Amino acid sequence: MHYHKEMTQFFFVESGVLSIESAGRIRVLKPCEGITFKGNEKHRVHNSHDEVAEYLVSERYVDDCATYYD
Repeated sequence: MHYHKEMTQFFFVESGVLSIESAGRIRVLKPCEGITFKGNEKHRVHNSHDEVAEYLVSERYVDDCATYYD
């Protein structure tokens, strides 16, 4: 799990299946689906399927774009 203090991230799946864990829950995203995480939201991204997952991450930040790990 990790988080970013002042960064908002948007994950968008282009192909495959992507699993994203946050707030004790795992969300499974398929092609053309996306999710946004605001600053300080802990999350972890992983591919738990056999197929390659391709995704884009768009980031918007204020000052502190560092990544913090638990």
